[in-house]
Amino acid sequence: MKIYQFEIFITVARAKSLSKAANLLYLSQPAVSKHIKSMEEYYGAKLFDRTNQGVRLTEAGEIVYEYAQRLKNIHNELEKDIDGFLNSEELNLNVGASPTPGEYLLPCTLWTFKDKHPRANVELEVSYSSEIVESIFQNKLSLGVIEGELPSGSSLISDHLMTDQINVIASESSELKTIENINELKDMPLILPSGDFYIRKMLQRLLSEQELEITDLNITAEMNSFTAIKSAVEADMGISFLSYSAVKKPVFQDRIKIIALNEGVEEKLNLDINLIYSQKPNHPGIITKFISFLTMQHQHSFC
Repeated sequence: MKIYQFEIFITVARAKSLSKAANLLYLSQPAVSKHIKSMEEYYGAKLFDRTNQGVRLTEAGEIVYEYAQRLKNIHNELEKDIDGFLNSEELNLNVGASPTPGEYLLPCTLWTFKDKHPRANVELEVSYSSEIVESIFQNKLSLGVIEGELPSGSSLISDHLMTDQINVIASESSELKTIENINELKDMPLILPSGDFYIRKMLQRLLSEQELEITDLNITAEMNSFTAIKSAVEADMGISFLSYSAVKKPVFQDRIKIIALNEGVEEKLNLDINLIYSQKPNHPGIITKFISFLTMQHQHSFC
């Protein structure tokens, strides 16, 4: 068993719901169910009873829950004690991130990591993917979490962490429900991220496949802030393209809504989130720990 599986189990037990736990863990409900089933198979016992109100621990589940909390606490204490052997230089962690992970995925994750490693000196820099890559080459950053792939021929290591989804968003009052063909965008008021955003580049590639140019669209505004874009969409100034991570809160609050796309378009808007770092043989201790923290748990690392 892995530590993060105990954390998933604890979250389900406390939330008393697979769906609520999935939202808290930034996982799909089938993924959470799979981990619980895996634990039940491993221990040879049913850990949860399913009810109309959610789930509740079985007698065996109560035992596992007690041990899971103790194991998690012991592991946290172990990590903190090991950090005591690291010198100050080995405790510096400078993380670069492109806008989606930097603004919506990593802040809570870094807080969780800092809680496990209180002596770590953690800094987060949010910038465009290309600038994060360059800063790692120049040793200004320890590592990066970016949208999209590394440039061809790059010597950096890239580990896939999760796949987000680019969505078309509109105000809750909009009458728009679906977009069947990408050509329909030509007649719609669009509020787009500025040219350096990876989301903008994905949209340009999608348009080129349909023999369209960005200039063929009815762009009413270009903004370099996801927050500003969401505010403009909420005010019904137009529609936009943003990642699910960026919009899930206002969608949940019924301030904006996601517009359905036909399956062929939607599958081309998968947004890969990757961890990138240099191939140094011996990274300082805290960097190695953070790389392991992300790569061993993948999307389970994100809050």
